Amino acid sequence: MGGSSYDYSALTARLSAADSRGESVYEHSAAITKGTIAAKVHSVLDVSIANSFGNLIRESMDGISNNSRAIAVGFDVTGSMKRVPQVFVRKLAKLMGLIIKRGYIENPHIMFAGLGDAKYDKVPLQVGQFETGNEMDQALTSIYLEGNGGSNSYIQSKDNFHESYELFMYYLARHTYIDCFEKRGQKGYAFILGDEMPYDFVRADEVNRLLGRKVLDKNIRVEAILEELEQRYDVFYVNPGGTSYSKRPEIIARNKSLFGQNYLDLGNPDDAAELIATTIAVNEGYSLDSITNALKDIGSDEAAIGRATKALVPFSQNKGLTVKGSISGALTTSGRDKVARL
Repeated sequence: MGGSSYDYSALTARLSAADSRGESVYEHSAAITKGTIAAKVHSVLDVSIANSFGNLIRESMDGISNNSRAIAVGFDVTGSMKRVPQVFVRKLAKLMGLIIKRGYIENPHIMFAGLGDAKYDKVPLQVGQFETGNEMDQALTSIYLEGNGGSNSYIQSKDNFHESYELFMYYLARHTYIDCFEKRGQKGYAFILGDEMPYDFVRADEVNRLLGRKVLDKNIRVEAILEELEQRYDVFYVNPGGTSYSKRPEIIARNKSLFGQNYLDLGNPDDAAELIATTIAVNEGYSLDSITNALKDIGSDEAAIGRATKALVPFSQNKGLTVKGSISGALTTSGRDKVARL
């Protein structure tokens, strides 16, 4: 998919119009809540709908530009986590401006997904197309913010703090085609924003049910599907903080064991957009001090910048950036990139 350009003012106008009416920009989810439509996945996010060639796949193709880069962002929309995409949408235009105008990614193709619990939710996996234009706004705001997550929220056992993040990892690994990797060997980006942990196995019966056909014969260990996914994507798990289980030690320990240095502890869900942009920029070789200046230029407040950059300290150190100092979370660094590109 992709091919159109992004109009930064279009989403702002949509948000303003919805605010003036006292309505949610997540119109599909709001309609379900009101009971005007049945609880179901929106057609633009339905993983059981095949493309024109009969394939269950999402594609990031170069088109006119030969420098596309796939970016997939999956939001846990269960329980208190459903607030995160609602905050994120209000910063999406700034995120796009930062990524494109600052040159971190020349031609980003962005996919949004809603993640739930396949054992309990009606809509546990909602995945949009990779888009370059305002179609990504439509996909993001078409997510059903189900807000359930099943009995996990009520059973206080370390064995029950799970959501079906592994299904998103499976889908990206087996059901996406991205030109950035296939043609140029550049990995795409995958972000999972959640406050629980994936199940230990990708279950074949859940995959086949959600995709509407038999595509998987046997279960896959989560470690195996993550390893497969990491061959084509740089995968990050983001603990936004401020949610039901964001500080539970068993959840943190499990996710750190899976994602290693790519486990990012944010502390405030309002800063998810800043963190994603900053993570991409650091991974592309920009230093944290130059990124901090860019965030200020687009109007991010000092506290948000501090939290986003602080969350990246362990990762940036492992990427070869040397932290010189820190004042209230705002970092001054020198990196392998000697030339200021901003």
